Amino acid sequence: MKLVQNSEVKKRKNGFAKNSNKILVKLKKAGSLKKNKYHTGKIEGEDLPKSLQDKLNVPLSFLGIFLGSIVFLAITYLLNFLKSLLVAIGQSESGLLGVEFDPKFSLTHLRPLGDTKQYFMCAVVVVIGVAYLIYGKLNHESEKNLVYGQKGDSRLSTIKEIKRDYHEIPEKTEVYDGIGGVPISHYQDKYYIDRDTVNTVVLGASRSGKGETFVVPLLDNLSRAKIQSNMVVNDPKGELFSASKETLERRGYRVLVLNIDDPLESMSFNPLQLVIDSWANKDYHEASKRANTLTSMLFASGMGTDNEFFYKSAKSAVNAIILTIVEHCFNNDCIEKITMYNVAQMLNELGSLFYTDPKTGKEKNALDEYFNTLPQGNQAKIQYGSTSFAGDKAKGSILSTASQGIEMFTSDLFGKLTSKMSIDLKEIGFPKSIQFKVNTNLVGKRISISFLRRENDVIRLIKKYRVKVKALGLCVLNFNEYLQDGDMLDIRYEEEKSRAWYRIEFPKKQANSHDTSLVTKKFKSGANFSDLEISTLRLKYTDQPTAVFMVIPDYDPSNHVLASIFISQLYTELASNCKQTPDKKCFRRVHFLLDEFGNMPAIDNMDGIMTVCLGRNMLFDLVIQSYSQLETRYDKAFKTIKENCQNHILIMSNDEETIEEISKKCGHKTTINRSASSKHLDTDSSVTSSAEQERVITVERASQLIEGEQIILRNLHRQDTKRNKIRPFPIFNTKETNMPYRYQFLAEDFDTQRDINEIDIACEHINLSLQDNQIPYAKFIKDLKTRLEYSIINNIPISDEDYHNYRNLSGSQQTINEEELLKLVNTEEKNQDTEGQVLSEQEMKINIYLKESQKEAIELVKVINGRLADENSADMVIKTINSQVLDTPFIQSLINDSIAIHNAKENKDQIMILEQQLANAYELAVLKTKNSILKNKIIKLKNAMTKLVKAI
Repeated sequence: MKLVQNSEVKKRKNGFAKNSNKILVKLKKAGSLKKNKYHTGKIEGEDLPKSLQDKLNVPLSFLGIFLGSIVFLAITYLLNFLKSLLVAIGQSESGLLGVEFDPKFSLTHLRPLGDTKQYFMCAVVVVIGVAYLIYGKLNHESEKNLVYGQKGDSRLSTIKEIKRDYHEIPEKTEVYDGIGGVPISHYQDKYYIDRDTVNTVVLGASRSGKGETFVVPLLDNLSRAKIQSNMVVNDPKGELFSASKETLERRGYRVLVLNIDDPLESMSFNPLQLVIDSWANKDYHEASKRANTLTSMLFASGMGTDNEFFYKSAKSAVNAIILTIVEHCFNNDCIEKITMYNVAQMLNELGSLFYTDPKTGKEKNALDEYFNTLPQGNQAKIQYGSTSFAGDKAKGSILSTASQGIEMFTSDLFGKLTSKMSIDLKEIGFPKSIQFKVNTNLVGKRISISFLRRENDVIRLIKKYRVKVKALGLCVLNFNEYLQDGDMLDIRYEEEKSRAWYRIEFPKKQANSHDTSLVTKKFKSGANFSDLEISTLRLKYTDQPTAVFMVIPDYDPSNHVLASIFISQLYTELASNCKQTPDKKCFRRVHFLLDEFGNMPAIDNMDGIMTVCLGRNMLFDLVIQSYSQLETRYDKAFKTIKENCQNHILIMSNDEETIEEISKKCGHKTTINRSASSKHLDTDSSVTSSAEQERVITVERASQLIEGEQIILRNLHRQDTKRNKIRPFPIFNTKETNMPYRYQFLAEDFDTQRDINEIDIACEHINLSLQDNQIPYAKFIKDLKTRLEYSIINNIPISDEDYHNYRNLSGSQQTINEEELLKLVNTEEKNQDTEGQVLSEQEMKINIYLKESQKEAIELVKVINGRLADENSADMVIKTINSQVLDTPFIQSLINDSIAIHNAKENKDQIMILEQQLANAYELAVLKTKNSILKNKIIKLKNAMTKLVKAI
């Protein structure tokens, strides 16, 4: 029994041992899970601040042991010295005077006293005791124990860390590998740039050096990179365009300028182009949506005010007219006439045309009646609904608001600029694309698109795509492959073995041509395939990067909205195309470099754009004067815009809140504060040390930055160039990293002293006749007699049908002069210039600026005549303008429309004098009156005269 029990006990013990081993193994494995295999190495600043009192201070321990050893050796030496002295005294026969003893230092005095074992035990006790006392005293007073980051452990990045965290590029001239980025720091002759997809906000007061230290260096490094980015640049003064054009073109860029300051020295931009494109694809819903986006920006100023109803209704009314004109022009094959100029003209012509209904005797409006006759469900009729239902008084306010919202397009200059389109917006992000239509029975099916190349009599596949056929049989493909002349395009529908086979040819480009279309020549489908029916095939291709500059005058904000519309439409077009690519982003990076962003009209849905743009390879660099300027422009959306900027760069600011925020976000550090106290005539004093919180960069220092200094917050830059994790401490560019100014090293490539007026800018719309490009508004007038009377007044041809219908009216209704009526039946408009011959480009400019000057002079007269009777502050200004400008023979002739082109040439000197007189009058108005409308009209006439002088 005992043997059995013993064996069972042994088994249980063995089993327990095995289970214990298993548990230990599991515990070891569990312990190993605490180590994160995805977290490599020690990160500077990773640990939270904690006291070091409980930690062994190894250096201080060694110091205590060392000093303890010195103390023990000193005691040993002293005891041996005394012992030797006493022995010498004891051995002296003549007393103390006869003692023979050498007091010089001797190593023999360091020998152990007594028993060696006891000696070393005493040594250990003394050394430990002394070390303990020293360690306790010094460790208690140590700065590390007193200050360990408990009130803040932030700091500034070092030069070593900047070089580790950012890519290094040469500061100028040289081409470098990779893509460009935001200049973060500068050291010796190198820039350190942020290549990540990040939004950046640059804060700099006027004249602080924003352009010199940030904008121009960014333009330079983006264009020098081997992977060049496309750029959209807001350029208020035109300096960036004139300084950059030659250099950018030399580096391979296509440089365009949207010149709102001088529309006849500008590319063309039709704000309705996206509506046209959607309608051409028979996507009427998208066309309506894009028209609504445009008008939302035109009438944004009234939203959220007491007059919001009128602005909303005006917006809808303009939408209705846009859709009406688009439909009319597509039905009548005159797409080139879909312009905002014609929209504004139709609103003004028909909106102000009233007539009496012969049946009811009630007064009717021609615009109302047109939309009332449209069929149910028509989008234009639906949009016009709120205007149609309004009372007569409200309707007048709505149409007046609508007219004011699109007034800028009634100008001849802006009417021309917005009547053509110089660039396909899609090409800025997707420079290579193909679009075509197949039979609608293939909607929802997959079509294969292949690019092929013949090499040594062998056809090689370059790339194959599978595209889903959209509504109406539309196929769109954005691609990024390199093609060359002679490559082939193969479009197939595999299920039915049908295909279309093309040869791709690169046509020779004319100078200043922006057309990127390639020629496709169709081959036979082949014996084993049926022919796949393809229509409207468009293949666009370019490897050339693009830079678009927007020159916006700061003195006349009335037309600034055009630049905001351009940016909004460009983003919308690129974003919609991103959805059709596998990576959901632009093939070529797009930098929106918006100088003076705070002075631009608000961009529609800017907060929404900022939250998603980076994933689409679109970056915004916003240059503003302060955060408050951004808040004023974007109100509640300001916070979202600011939060979605990953880099915040302070160059200089006068705004206290901006400085405070930057200083605060740089963080705090913990410092020692020592205070001494003593009593009068008391020799003893006490010193108290305590931990205090201090900002890494104080408000005073942040408000007094030296030229070239920058403070950079980079909270989301959390990896170095090797993708190791880092803590993103703020950067203070000062001393060795002080940012250089453009004039110090980039003056040869970017000379801001160049005059934009000396640059020849291709202008497609300069010879466009707005009159020839008008649509026949009479066709939209539903009442026959009113239509005929309108045609006679405006010298518009009358159709045979209208004439015969008129002749069929009762005699009492035939009140129109028969002779005038017959003159316009079956006639064609004759388009002649003012001298009956074709005008040269210079004469065309003079003619346009004459009309512009005439218009502004008439407007100035209206303002003067309509001023308040008690507005005495403007009397001196008005008297000066009347005597020195308006009463002069030239201006009087101009107002009366009796100045011809040759008269303008002959009176150039007089026009120059008038220009100077207007400038003087404006300066006087600034000093003497608060009438902003008067000042605005004076400067507008002055600017029109300036352009006239330049044209002459």
